[in-house]
Amino acid sequence: DRVDGDRAPSYYKIKAGDEVTITAYGTSGTDFQGIYTVSDDGYIFQKEAGRVYIRGMELGDATVLLRNRFGRFMDLRRSQFDLSITYSPSIRVNIVGEVAEPGTYKISSWNSAINALSFAAGPTDLGSVRRIEVRRDGETIKILDVYRFLMDPASQQDFFLEDNDYLVVPPYQKAVTVSGQVRRPHTYELLEAENLSKLIEFSGGLLPAAYTRNIQVQRFQGSQRIIVDVNYDSLLTWGGDFEIGRAHV
Repeated sequence: DRVDGDRAPSYYKIKAGDEVTITAYGTSGTDFQGIYTVSDDGYIFQKEAGRVYIRGMELGDATVLLRNRFGRFMDLRRSQFDLSITYSPSIRVNIVGEVAEPGTYKISSWNSAINALSFAAGPTDLGSVRRIEVRRDGETIKILDVYRFLMDPASQQDFFLEDNDYLVVPPYQKAVTVSGQVRRPHTYELLEAENLSKLIEFSGGLLPAAYTRNIQVQRFQGSQRIIVDVNYDSLLTWGGDFEIGRAHV
């Protein structure tokens, strides 16, 4: 599948079959462009540079390596040097669990794990977005947390897939609805060890009008509704937290 639009990020790992374009130009008179396919053995070949092994390297590191190799036979001192991915072979990815349209999808290896979820129309209302498993050869090799990715895109939560990988979306274990004087009222998924302070962080923090000496937590046990009043000021003073399960805050 041809890559259109956005460039591959610098952390994309180059695979066999990828087509790369090398471009060099600048005030030194350098004007070069070449298109190469990464061989099954992991290298590209250019007459002056010879074989350069780049399979498995991150795109940013491969750019540095190739600039050094090409700099042996062309003047790059005042030139721009660019390495880009222009073609990526298709892979099959199995997306199962709590997703709207589970199945096996043929996608470009250019797609990351988080992007791949869109092919299955995303998690269902019961699906976790905090504990998405990437399985390879029967083993879980990574757990994806979409919240961490959204709050910090540099957290390396996103992940590029390989042929026949599985994305497994389990049901969520703990969901809490927060309303009132917070910046982003919503229902949030919490991990087992996360409690009131993390919920407030996810909701964007408290508004100035929030009355923090009395945060009301509603719990449902069977047909019973239990209301607990929490003095959040005291918790902050003593460095504590309030344990919550499935609740309305």
